[in-house]
Amino acid sequence: MSDVELNDFSIFKALDKLNIYKSPGPDGLHHRILFETRIMISIPLRIIFEASTCMHMKQLSKDWINANICAVHKKGNKSDLSNYRLTSLTSIACKITEGFIRDHITKHVTDNNLFNNHQYGFLKGRSTMLQLFRIMDEWTECLESGGQINVLYADLEKAFDKVSHKLLIRKLRYDKVNESVILWIESFLCNRKQRVKINGFYSDWADVLSGIPQGTILGPILFIIYINNLLDVCKQFIHVYLFADNAKLYKRVITDDDHQVLQKGLNTFQE
Repeated sequence: MSDVELNDFSIFKALDKLNIYKSPGPDGLHHRILFETRIMISIPLRIIFEASTCMHMKQLSKDWINANICAVHKKGNKSDLSNYRLTSLTSIACKITEGFIRDHITKHVTDNNLFNNHQYGFLKGRSTMLQLFRIMDEWTECLESGGQINVLYADLEKAFDKVSHKLLIRKLRYDKVNESVILWIESFLCNRKQRVKINGFYSDWADVLSGIPQGTILGPILFIIYINNLLDVCKQFIHVYLFADNAKLYKRVITDDDHQVLQKGLNTFQE
């Protein structure tokens, strides 16, 4: 994987697409300020971005990796903290850099066919609808040739929060991601702090020891790289299709032995 190359025009285009109504991160630098000054600040930002992705830059600015956490209610009892999704509000300048790094990683992994063909989340040209069409074709073919289809639906609970930073970095190196980019991501993930904002009040800062922050630009692509080989360890038993952290596991069942194989596949998936 080559180095990330930036130019003033690409940064200007990224600034020109900013949503001026979104909330700022802990640095307090609002989207509208960056949008209105996009012509003047493209060159200074390019210099900062190039410095941050340089091999000699061992740690990103705290303003870039600290986050305000907003708790968004998902379901159930509102007094139960586990029923909330935590969204990170981070520096918009950092998010722009994340966008360039994400695109560069995606191109490298796609060009080298490293993404599993059964992962349909967060990838250009793939969607839930395309996954549904493919699965329906496979199931129809199986049913027409006899037998039945047994299907299990799985959701990896709090999957983003449980990602191991060390294992993720190892996987990036295994996929031959550029070392400068890996060091950038390592600093981006491993030195984070966060605080919770509720009704205008903030908690104390806390270290983030694991997980990929939701609400970041890099988060989705890093997550699907992290679980990319999950399907390889199950394919000898069952078929698995993923959309991010949601999975369909199925097998054509004709004999009692097929039920046992399906269970083995589920056990392997869980492990």
